[in-house]
Amino acid sequence: MKKKQSVSSNKFDFSVLIGLMGAFGFIVLGIGFYTSLNAFINAPAFLIVIGGTLCVSVISFSPKDVIQSLFRTLRLIIGLEQNQIISPKLIVRASDIVHTSGLLALQKNYMENLGKKSFWSAGLNLLIDGITGKECNQIMRDKMQNDYAVQMNTVSFLNKMAETAPAMGLIGTLIGLVQMLSTLSDPSTIGPAMAVAMLTTFYGAIFAYLFCQPLANRLEQIAQKNLLFNQLCLVGFKAVDNAQNPRKTQMELNALLPFEQQLNYFEG
Repeated sequence: MKKKQSVSSNKFDFSVLIGLMGAFGFIVLGIGFYTSLNAFINAPAFLIVIGGTLCVSVISFSPKDVIQSLFRTLRLIIGLEQNQIISPKLIVRASDIVHTSGLLALQKNYMENLGKKSFWSAGLNLLIDGITGKECNQIMRDKMQNDYAVQMNTVSFLNKMAETAPAMGLIGTLIGLVQMLSTLSDPSTIGPAMAVAMLTTFYGAIFAYLFCQPLANRLEQIAQKNLLFNQLCLVGFKAVDNAQNPRKTQMELNALLPFEQQLNYFEG
């Protein structure tokens, strides 16, 4: 007898927040060993880099895309943007139930364990409601491609900011140098101008390589994992629609899964 598989509940993933806080913490700690943190706080440099980077990104993307990307980035930082993945064993189990007892049997002892908004449950509900397998496959494939495009748009937005921030830092450095050279006759202005010149480069590097680029990489990993899971679901929808032998379903899923994640649902 096969054990009942349940959906594993997603927990908040605070690793991104911990990583960001740790990276900034070590930088602040390193600065604090030799000088005051106030020396690294400069409003003009901050405005040039952060404000300029955001404005350039708004030029490159529509306002809707910018808002959506910022929202998804915030969700990632606070641990809400996660892989929308349930165990592939659930796909084999659904195939097993339908092969043995028919499609409607899923409503009695299977669907209650699924998240209502998951990709897998949405496709199964279409099949249970009488949508043909071909129509279900097309609808869910379109949804899969749209979800992936939305996720990758956020990745592109963050990569654009990572590309722009160092350039804005360079612009700020040139502004500071021009200000310094134009006021050499007044020694009191040299220090503030030089601070802007140096700190804009510092802020640009921090924003690009400590914030934007790592977040883009993490979101891209999530998008790829979600895409793989959705492809597994498409295999499952076809298997359920055809009341396919679950052993064949397992083989088709294993053809897509990495070796260490391959299924052995019928073991024992």
